[in-house]
Amino acid sequence: MFKSTVLKLTAIMVVGFMFLSVIFSIAIFQTSASGVDKSLRKQGDLIERLPNRPGQPPRREVIDEIREIERENFESDLLLKLIFTNSGILGLSIIVSYLTAKKVMDPVEKAHLKQVQFASDASHELRTPLTAIKLETDLILRNKKPKLREAKEAIVSIGEEVVKMEELVEGLLALSKTGFKTKFQSIDLYETVYASLETFGKVSEKTGIPKQFVTSGNSFSVNMAKEHLNRVLSILIDNACKYGAETENISIEFEPEAERLSISNSVSGDIPDNFETMFDRFTRGESSRKQKGYGLGLSIARKILDEYSYSISGTATNGKVKLTINFS
Repeated sequence: MFKSTVLKLTAIMVVGFMFLSVIFSIAIFQTSASGVDKSLRKQGDLIERLPNRPGQPPRREVIDEIREIERENFESDLLLKLIFTNSGILGLSIIVSYLTAKKVMDPVEKAHLKQVQFASDASHELRTPLTAIKLETDLILRNKKPKLREAKEAIVSIGEEVVKMEELVEGLLALSKTGFKTKFQSIDLYETVYASLETFGKVSEKTGIPKQFVTSGNSFSVNMAKEHLNRVLSILIDNACKYGAETENISIEFEPEAERLSISNSVSGDIPDNFETMFDRFTRGESSRKQKGYGLGLSIARKILDEYSYSISGTATNGKVKLTINFS
């Protein structure tokens, strides 16, 4: 589909180039021929004024014949040059038009392929909880006299799957939004981070796997909507808590001079060689497959930060993952 579109765009641009080239060539030909004709006429007029020798043919006839020959020679020579020039322009316009069309369509093709992949991945991820709900429902319906305990367990299981679907749909909606309204307000980064750490600290205590957070550096202010900053911090800290090694601390480093915030943690599983792929939708590392989630968090965090012209990057070395937000 995209190849044919590239060829169509190429053809349209080539036709446009050649139309302009032919128009200019006709204008050049007519102007040049007219100029030469005037010049030859002036020369003929000057020659005709010279005295005529006895026995010579009429000077006007000779002059007209010479002028016609000169004009024909000039026009044929000019025509050949214009044909040669237009042939070169045709070849060059084909190359330039094709490269331009390809450059225009490449991002569109990549975006289309990502959209198709995204739809495919989303369908696959949604199918899993739906299948689980269907199985639980079928089991209840097949049992004509289900026990109350079994019915409750099935309802709880269905409820859990519904929650998973809600989380997935919320994540998909967050990624599908384009150009959401950004609100710039000065926020103390340390206070916001500390509030998030308190929340996750309480959650980790309830799960029986308490996490220790180690902070370093001085705070600084960032210009961003508080709800958006909270969402980004929640995603990053949640990832560190879920997928980090249980006995290792989570380090949070403030760099006010560079306007950066880094969150580091050790991981127990394998880390992909190209960590940048972890920011792709539905991408999950080896250590994260045992945990709940769909691999949308980092994609959402990057999308939010992109709207503010901020950036996020990640590195993985010696079993440690470091995510860095650049607020400059």
